[in-house]
Amino acid sequence: HAMSVMAVLLHALRLFATDCPAELHVETEMTRELYLRILTARRALLNAGEWVPDGLPTLDGRNSPTPDTAGTSAERKLPDIQWGYQDDLEPDPQKSARFFHVECKRLGGADLNSKYVDEGVMRFVSSGHRYGKDVREGAMVGYLVEGKTSDALAGVNQRSATAGLPGVTLVSDSVQVSILENTLERTFPRSPFKLHHAWVIIYGPVPGDSEITLDKAPSGAEAVVTAV
Repeated sequence: HAMSVMAVLLHALRLFATDCPAELHVETEMTRELYLRILTARRALLNAGEWVPDGLPTLDGRNSPTPDTAGTSAERKLPDIQWGYQDDLEPDPQKSARFFHVECKRLGGADLNSKYVDEGVMRFVSSGHRYGKDVREGAMVGYLVEGKTSDALAGVNQRSATAGLPGVTLVSDSVQVSILENTLERTFPRSPFKLHHAWVIIYGPVPGDSEITLDKAPSGAEAVVTAV
């Protein structure tokens, strides 16, 4: 499930990179546009004979309840995107919901890079959020609105270090989408947890941003993803 969701997500991000509306500057608006491209990407991969996730993702939906989250704040949290299925091998059907969560944040500049960690990555380790609970993988999408990928990576890792989190490692870099990852230790299942990061350059929403030409991402980018 994780592998197929990431394949769709990366395809959608490459579409987004080439046709992002120039007036976008609000995070929620960016994620709305990404969601629409996820639908396009899923259809394209399906028509190409690729394995795609069942059903459709949910945008801004609440964490689903589980027997051990009753009365906690985790059930009131809203992951940006989640794509779920029911694990029929789980003996207890009330514990069988599995969700691949995707949290989306802007990047670029010290404040945004810090928020990417504090209001993004931390939600996958915080007991108050429990994003990615009961699975071993999830993802962060970074909308790079200014600067270079290397600068954002340095800022994210600086903040991660002060927050006691492992740094993010670059796996694959391209003009369109950079793929990164880190592994998190958590106090709730499952742990360790692999967090994929996909950063897409979104220049142009703010007056004064420079324009760039985006080339096709290298083929085989999806191969970095491992199954749950």
